[in-house]
Amino acid sequence: MRDSSRGAIGRTLFGRPAVASLVMLIAAACSGSTPTTPSSAPSLAPLPSSSAAVSAQPSGAGACNPANYPTGNVNISIWTGTDTTSQEIGRAIVQEYQAAHPTVHIDNTPTGTVDAYNKLVVTLPSSLPQPTSALNYEPLMETFIGADFMEPLIPEAMCATSQQELIDLYIPGSIDPLIRDGQLYGMPAQRNAYSLLVNNDKFKEAGLTIPDDIPSTWDELAALQPKLQKKDASGKTTQKGFEFRYTSGDQWFGSQFIGMVYQAGGDILDAQGKAKLNTPEALIAMQNWAKNVVDPSVTNNQGPSPYQDFADELDVMAFGGPNALRFAERINPSLKGRVSVFPLPRAAEGSEISGMAYGFHMLLNKFASAEEKFVASHFIGFMFSDPNRWWDATGQLQPRKDWYTLPAAQASVGLDVFIADLADARGLPQTSDYLAIQTAIKNAIQRVVLEKADMKASLDQAQQEYEAAVR
Repeated sequence: MRDSSRGAIGRTLFGRPAVASLVMLIAAACSGSTPTTPSSAPSLAPLPSSSAAVSAQPSGAGACNPANYPTGNVNISIWTGTDTTSQEIGRAIVQEYQAAHPTVHIDNTPTGTVDAYNKLVVTLPSSLPQPTSALNYEPLMETFIGADFMEPLIPEAMCATSQQELIDLYIPGSIDPLIRDGQLYGMPAQRNAYSLLVNNDKFKEAGLTIPDDIPSTWDELAALQPKLQKKDASGKTTQKGFEFRYTSGDQWFGSQFIGMVYQAGGDILDAQGKAKLNTPEALIAMQNWAKNVVDPSVTNNQGPSPYQDFADELDVMAFGGPNALRFAERINPSLKGRVSVFPLPRAAEGSEISGMAYGFHMLLNKFASAEEKFVASHFIGFMFSDPNRWWDATGQLQPRKDWYTLPAAQASVGLDVFIADLADARGLPQTSDYLAIQTAIKNAIQRVVLEKADMKASLDQAQQEYEAAVR
């Protein structure tokens, strides 16, 4: 169980100097996290408006008005995230940008992760200029950047004098997946890892105490499940301790499972960059997953609302980053002050890896016209110039320097834990084979969870499916 003598971060950060420096910034800026309890509200609370003037300038000070900004009419298309909070803030920013630049029209289309990938693998090899910019899931970027379908952002459009000036906006090491040969290929809408969210009231109602009974490992979590599960008179599950997500999209299978393989000391790619899905460490991950299956058929989670079950108080505990907590609180405002944040359970006590880190990043289409790429670069700078606005509205971490000393960051529940788990996480593998890996993992998990298949045999089958897909 959780060692109550540990600090809020509770993990050493040696070997990760770049993100460790970020944790030191946070430690000075943040107080420890405290708990919360819920009442269900199906609609989202109002989205906060910008607390500061939005700017495309790298420094965030003043307006960015590059001298060579196109003067004629320019149409650009962007693909953005499908979660509700991202859609809302995205629409607001697009409206603000178009009001400030009346000669620009932006076609903003929310597009799911896999849907975007499947469309881009058709449009980009055909040299089509649309979309001008698309939100990409980090492990899928290599398919497009590696094939030279994407282009670095244009510093001049963002009031910067060089690529390095743009890179220097961020905590060192935090956006490495976006940098190739010193060129910045996009800006992060978010970069997060997973932590453990706990509904304090529901946890305590089961006779458990915080922090002493908070699980540190998947075994400890599994031991709590019977104490936290509730059923009605008909035998239907009305409360669960913790459940993985099965109905919110394929990415939830791949990302969480890969993080659990990392925790067990394994890897997904071999030295040749090919996936190995049936390793001993993958079997440990599958065992840890299977022992924490409660009742997957009882859920309201879906793609646009993946944290619905935690917001509805069906799940007492949930995994997610700070965006998960913010999203749940907007669905159910009574959760505020009643949720605490702890490190994600690990494969074993003392495991050095917290799990995986992931991101969603806006990239630039190489085949758009020069004017479209200039305007799109300027818009991307505008869109992400105020990380405090995104944090306040969505809880999405954008690792800009100096942001963490702002009041919104200092007052945030659990930010020190979120950053510590991010510091201890490993990035998802960047490979053009990632979608095949994700699908094979999803199939393996579904066989085990839904069909009670043998775990080793299911992983062996996943390996065969992957190899057939990339042959």
